[in-house]
Amino acid sequence: MAWVRKEILELLERHAIQAAAVRVAEGHAQSVSLGRAEVEGVVQEAFASGQVAPIRHFAATVRGAYGARNNVELAAALEAVPAIKGTAMSRQEPIVSAIALLPV
Repeated sequence: MAWVRKEILELLERHAIQAAAVRVAEGHAQSVSLGRAEVEGVVQEAFASGQVAPIRHFAATVRGAYGARNNVELAAALEAVPAIKGTAMSRQEPIVSAIALLPV
């Protein structure tokens, strides 16, 4: 956990980050991961220590931003986003989250 915090603080310092978003695990999810919750807490604390107030959002927030009612509709909506189209599935979440939080 200390490593995660140190890395976040270094990123904040090195890149003068002014805004950040964290996709948090949903409390009613079938597979709530204690490890993920701990890391999310450390990340949020590191942002706060670096004077960056993170925007917290849930998967439903992302689906709503793309006008999708479920994951199938979300996948179809994401097909039209050029930045996501050529990105490996395992690396899409940060891009999807960032775009979803942009003002319309």
